[in-house]
Amino acid sequence: MSEQTPQPFQFMGRPYINTNRLLDAMAANWKDGRETLFSGKVSAYFKTVNRTLYNSAQSAEKAFQAEPNDGDLLFWKWIYTQAEVPKLYWRNRDFGYEDEVLALLRGGTDIEFNRLLILLMKNRLFSTYAKSAGMAKETIENVKYVEKCYNRENSGYIKRKTGRLLYAVLSQKKKFMFDAQSFDDVKALASYLQSIADISKDRLHNKVQMLFLDDYNLDPAFEGWLLTLGYQHEVSLWNDKFQPAPDGTTENEDEDDVGDGSLSEPQTEPEKEDFAISSDEFETKFLDMLQKYPDTLTDSQRFTGLLKDYFPQSPMQAHLIETLYKMDIVKALQDAKEIRDVFTMRFIKRLVNDFGTKEAYAKWAVSVWCVCYGEKVLGKPCMVTLSRAV
Repeated sequence: MSEQTPQPFQFMGRPYINTNRLLDAMAANWKDGRETLFSGKVSAYFKTVNRTLYNSAQSAEKAFQAEPNDGDLLFWKWIYTQAEVPKLYWRNRDFGYEDEVLALLRGGTDIEFNRLLILLMKNRLFSTYAKSAGMAKETIENVKYVEKCYNRENSGYIKRKTGRLLYAVLSQKKKFMFDAQSFDDVKALASYLQSIADISKDRLHNKVQMLFLDDYNLDPAFEGWLLTLGYQHEVSLWNDKFQPAPDGTTENEDEDDVGDGSLSEPQTEPEKEDFAISSDEFETKFLDMLQKYPDTLTDSQRFTGLLKDYFPQSPMQAHLIETLYKMDIVKALQDAKEIRDVFTMRFIKRLVNDFGTKEAYAKWAVSVWCVCYGEKVLGKPCMVTLSRAV
């Protein structure tokens, strides 16, 4: 006698046979889905249909009975460990598919998403989402590594870089944009840095600084690139070597519980330590440089060298100005009849999209060129105001 096909599971008046579709629907309809799980309806249905789902549902029910305040997290964990769910859901929010999650990681300004990200990172569950969403095995392993760094005690790891690091890891970009150039592998980058060292050790020092956030933390775009290329062991050795914070305490131990919960650096409010001198001071000195040495704009080597001389302690700011110079912003300003926001957008977009620059930094750098050179040196009508990044 053949076994009877089980009746579909009824959820919100609709029949479901496919488990992935059922759990996706439960997550998308959070309140009803959660009630369906914790009321015992799921375990009752799957008791004779799927023992794995039956056991997991029963475990979730018992955990909820013991800790009812953890209901949302228990429900989320059950959904994403038991099915392939391509979207990221939390309560009544649909954060979308992988590309939409990437945009949120890159932006770093969605408060609700950042709070969820903190919760998932604390519980080492972002990798669970990555697996459920069908991401590559190598990507999942790299996410697990980031989770490990995030939760490491007595560490100098800066938690606010997590969003940008996860963006770099999930993007799986095997090209690294650095100093207005693209690198396919570590060997090519090392050769480029060696060529700089052959010219000037000071210049090499300034370039290498751009690969770090501080003495301990690698720049997230650089670190993510290394992880994508398969250098997790080498990155781990670096991070392990510099694990303890300088004062022996857990650096940023409360950082993920303050403000709006942002893990990545908010683009609207850059950290002051990223800019060695204030915007006002930089702009005054840059205008002075342009007025005293206008001929350097036709000589890239002299222009770059003069930037280093004027801003020896401000490599990041000088690098942004130099990058725009290499993008021919000088000629663009010379050709422009007037300077409006529409002019700035193409340069801001290139800095953000091609070089991974934070939007606030990109706006600042472009505005410096527009006002200092376009308006004050060339005398062009300028409707752009200086952006106060810091």
